[in-house]
Amino acid sequence: WAPAGALLARFAAHKPRADGRMARRVGAAALAALVVALVALAAAPMPAAASPVAEADAAAGGRGGDRRLRGQSLDDDDIPGYPLFFRMGDVLDHWPPDDPDPPADYARYDTLRHLDMQDPDQRAEALMLRNAELPFVAYNHEALNSVVDKWTDDYLLSKMGNVEIPIEESRNNHFMYYNPALRGTPQAPTRSTKGTYSEFLRHATRTDLEPNERHLYGRVSYFEGSNKWSWVGEDYAGVFSRTPGFFMVDPSEFRGIHCRFGERGVIAESHYDQGRNVITMAKGTKRYVLNPPHACPQLHILRKGASARHTAVDWSAPQLPNTAFDDEINVAPEGDPFYEADAIDVFLQAGDALYVPAFWFHYPINLDHNIQCNARSGTPEAGASFVEACGLRPMMSEHGTEHEHAREKVQQVVREAGGAYPHAVPADAFDAVPRPSTPPGATAPAPAASSESSSGGGGSASGAAPPASETGAKTPTPTPTPTPTPVPEVPREFVPIGIEYDDLTNPNVRLCRIDRAAYVAAPETMPMSRDVIQRSRCEQKNNAMWIRMADLKRVVDADAQLVARTPSGFIFHESRTGSTLAANMFGSWGDVATYSEHPVPYAIWQSPAQEVQKLQHMRTVAAAMGRPAGVKHVVYKMQSATVLGMDFFLSAFPATPWVFLYRNTPEIVASNLADALEHDRVPERVADFGARMPPCMRSASNPAEQVRAVLGAEIEGRNGLSLPPERYCVAHLSALAMNARNAALGRLADGRCCASKSIDRARLLNYDTLPDSIIDVVVPHFGMSEVFTPAAEARMREVSLSYSKDRGRGIEFEGDTERKQRLSNTPATRAAMDAFGQRVYDSLLAVDAVHNPDGLRAAQVSARADPAATDDPSYPHTFPMRDVLAHWNPDDVAGPADRDKYDSLRRLDYTDPAQLQEARTLRAGEVPFILTNIPPLLTVAGKWTDDYLKAQFSGQAHPVEVSNDNHFMWYNKKYSATHEEYTPPLAEEYMSYDAWLAKSRGPAAPGDKHYYFKASHIPPAAADSFISRDYTIFDPAHEDSGVFLVDKAQQRGVHCRFGMPGIIAEAHYDAGRNFVSMVRGHKRYLLAPPSECEKLHILKQGPSIRHSAVDWSDPYHSTHGLGKEGRISNSMDPFWSARVIDVVIGPGEAMYIPSFYFHLPISLDESIQCNSRSGVPQVGGAAIEQCGFQNFYTEGPNRAGRAEYGDDDGIISSVTRFFTGRGPKAPSLFSDPIWIMVAAMAGIVSSMMAYKVGMMIYRARSRRKIHNGL
Repeated sequence: WAPAGALLARFAAHKPRADGRMARRVGAAALAALVVALVALAAAPMPAAASPVAEADAAAGGRGGDRRLRGQSLDDDDIPGYPLFFRMGDVLDHWPPDDPDPPADYARYDTLRHLDMQDPDQRAEALMLRNAELPFVAYNHEALNSVVDKWTDDYLLSKMGNVEIPIEESRNNHFMYYNPALRGTPQAPTRSTKGTYSEFLRHATRTDLEPNERHLYGRVSYFEGSNKWSWVGEDYAGVFSRTPGFFMVDPSEFRGIHCRFGERGVIAESHYDQGRNVITMAKGTKRYVLNPPHACPQLHILRKGASARHTAVDWSAPQLPNTAFDDEINVAPEGDPFYEADAIDVFLQAGDALYVPAFWFHYPINLDHNIQCNARSGTPEAGASFVEACGLRPMMSEHGTEHEHAREKVQQVVREAGGAYPHAVPADAFDAVPRPSTPPGATAPAPAASSESSSGGGGSASGAAPPASETGAKTPTPTPTPTPTPVPEVPREFVPIGIEYDDLTNPNVRLCRIDRAAYVAAPETMPMSRDVIQRSRCEQKNNAMWIRMADLKRVVDADAQLVARTPSGFIFHESRTGSTLAANMFGSWGDVATYSEHPVPYAIWQSPAQEVQKLQHMRTVAAAMGRPAGVKHVVYKMQSATVLGMDFFLSAFPATPWVFLYRNTPEIVASNLADALEHDRVPERVADFGARMPPCMRSASNPAEQVRAVLGAEIEGRNGLSLPPERYCVAHLSALAMNARNAALGRLADGRCCASKSIDRARLLNYDTLPDSIIDVVVPHFGMSEVFTPAAEARMREVSLSYSKDRGRGIEFEGDTERKQRLSNTPATRAAMDAFGQRVYDSLLAVDAVHNPDGLRAAQVSARADPAATDDPSYPHTFPMRDVLAHWNPDDVAGPADRDKYDSLRRLDYTDPAQLQEARTLRAGEVPFILTNIPPLLTVAGKWTDDYLKAQFSGQAHPVEVSNDNHFMWYNKKYSATHEEYTPPLAEEYMSYDAWLAKSRGPAAPGDKHYYFKASHIPPAAADSFISRDYTIFDPAHEDSGVFLVDKAQQRGVHCRFGMPGIIAEAHYDAGRNFVSMVRGHKRYLLAPPSECEKLHILKQGPSIRHSAVDWSDPYHSTHGLGKEGRISNSMDPFWSARVIDVVIGPGEAMYIPSFYFHLPISLDESIQCNSRSGVPQVGGAAIEQCGFQNFYTEGPNRAGRAEYGDDDGIISSVTRFFTGRGPKAPSLFSDPIWIMVAAMAGIVSSMMAYKVGMMIYRARSRRKIHNGL
């Protein structure tokens, strides 16, 4: 503070005279800061005295009498005596790093424990130190000894003698790590190259290398299950296993085995790693200088850049500039804090394993040709605070303070040894400090009275038998009266956050005071239980405690106030299916304790304990999680992997309901691989992802049996790492779906009867139904209706608007289904879906239909103006596009015998009053139907003969659309006129009805030219007025129009199309109620509700807006010059899952097509079809808006009476439609002179305002520069 204040004062003194007051104030602040600094220095504690061990060593001259032993600990817990640190300057002076020859007393500054793994006592000690996150050296490990014996030069040459390995090359013996993508130095400190191992070995075995000569550092890395360097994984399987073990603390964070092949003199500059690090020596010798995290400020650590986390100082010559850099700042001159840093010097040889805790700095020095292999497993919080305070950003995979209890053991051992860590520790010492079963401040249970105290110190109690001397009988040994063990006191706010299976029958459970209030207030900021645990500051001693499972059971059994003793519901899910959203919604509800991917249930499921014990442990923990005050229900959102172990959780709680969230499989694949797919960087094999595997592939190294069942023979005898990423991901997701499906049907994936005897407790929910289905389905399914208040619903809906994994960033949720569908179109995904994925997904849909009778699946969700319009909420029933097109291709006019297989529309007799009323009801409900036996229409059909039409058209030329094949794509002719580069898909000719008739009756294959004759009558025009005269059903003034025209004021004439056999008008929607009637021939219609918009590849801009870009008769090939946009590239495209209806209508029939319904008309023979529209309701508009279009409706509470085509829409909506091209008959801006004037005035005004603001800014800046004298 003092130097900073002085600088500020000096700066202020140079300001103008008016600022003198500021200068005086800053100077006074600097003086006050200096006083505070001096007081702080005076109050600082003196360095700790040397420990008894150090004094004894000094007296004996054993390990150096003048060493500076330090009792400083890892952090504020102040563990005395271990490890003892030394002054960095003394360590480097004693053994200069550039000298690979050890001095006689090479162990002079090594105070780490070297522990024999074959000795049970020493192994227990090593485990204690590891749990305390303190370094040590282990040796005589059986599996590691086997590696040492096996890895001879001959063996390694046989494995990779002629195989190229990555090699780093340095111009001297120093190797500075750097990130090539971030390197800011003019020249990289090392060069990456490749060479065979035999070539490397010839160079590495040299003994005459000088520090300034070229040095090499070889390396290979094995990732779990990879075929590359798989022999490394096989040989090291007993050392770095994928199950929790001595060297592998957190297998889920395993990031491979990394081997370094060193040569004499090679030094890797000091750095820290963000993970527990176990370094094993397979060959040769190595030296490590270790520094604890608290030494970070003294070590000149680079905070950013290509070599961040590494020291900038060359420790072999600290006072000289580091040759890896080109500036002078990387030096430690005499007196620099660098020389005072705490350090330890460790010597390792073949068979040794050094445990380096996370965030500990280590400086490796190769003393000869050696091989070192290491692996990391998780990043605890221990030490992270020092690194963070040093200006770096530690990334932790674990939050919690499990290491604290182990440190308590270390402290106890040291205290009993007289204040210093002893050289030998009895095994029973590690159990001398029991974990506290009561939180800080609570009264500990009183110890049970001994037999002596209960008998009054040896005297007889009242009523006791007389002494044996009086009776002459032998005095029996009295049996002490058992004292009931008191129930431990555990506050209700303390819930389990961790579990340690040091005892498989009675494990230790870690409890923490969870901050439920903060979570309920903003669950999206803490979406996972690990976030809540971190927020609750469980590392503080007054917030956490340990308790044995048996004691915890007694606590919950004795808790009479415990309401939520068992879970109210489980949320199982595939990844990326909205499960976090569901958890957040429940988490916002104060009556519900929600645990999102909590670590304890998962740990119990994965533990090696017997099944019956695990079930009891799960029930005890679940009861403890329901203890917080005010909790009436408990909901668990499980990890996606637990779907494969649903039987365990369902067996533990046979009456608990559950849901399974799923999504279209290709969309999940795209979500997992989004970045790789977006940049076209998906590797060919899963193994090529290395350590950064997406979630759906993390089991590829050891696939579950359910995944193997899906893949079958292609994975038999091997793992899934050689498969394409998309294929394995689809297989993994299919395995989850199959297990959930089987559980819902009452049987497990292995065929056994599920622990759940009641199928009713299962619900399958599609991602597209969220968030409404959480409230409408899950809340009552979980039995929470009695406490579900309007306030709770409002809160849940409020939370659903935020991005579920927001974590305080204020991000609103935005759907990305369209992007996921686009990214999922890869050959590998299509192949996997065709092979097994689609079949499994379809079976899941079938079960969903059974378990959701209310039609809440995404495909069945549709808006209705009148929910009571029909008694059947699922009408009309739709079918998968894949099935419909496979049954009858649109290019085939003949069709199959069962044409009506996918026709679910109601056909109602116009002459039957009851059926006519039903038609009115369906029309009011805005759902399609067909009217038959319509007398006025039958009259037209009989009247409109060729001769009659020839007479009515009287040889006048009419517009005829001409296509080079049977497909007709509508386009905006105004667009074509203003874009010369655009090639219209159709030509337009004018011909008489006679001429068209001659062409239409000639033979025409799908690839031949086709002609589409058009005639319309739009009153009051006189042309073709016979159409309106004959078509009384479309005459607003005629009584026949009652059911056909809803909003007669919005009727826009009658439009007739005369089609050749095979003509197809590409699928599109119209913004208006549409009644289509047949006068002659037959026409086929494929109908899709507005909700299917996103799946149909609808063009959202351009001349053919509102139309499908895909040729439904051949979806894989582009038409109409649309390129990639005009085709689908795989069989799992969402297009195939779109829901459609297949309908054929004939002469005298009329079909009602609601507004925004998509329809693909196909002329099956020579046909005449006339239609008319009447108004645009709101129904269906929401789906169209979500699809990217504007909803132009003419009816409803907000826009009643508005014109359908925007004539009265007003300026804003008209301008919007012009610039977006959306909406029917979008007006041209330049068709009205008024618009030209408005645009010109707006341009002039905005230009003047911009000029004025610019001048104001310029003048203000000028005045400021003059005032400051710049």
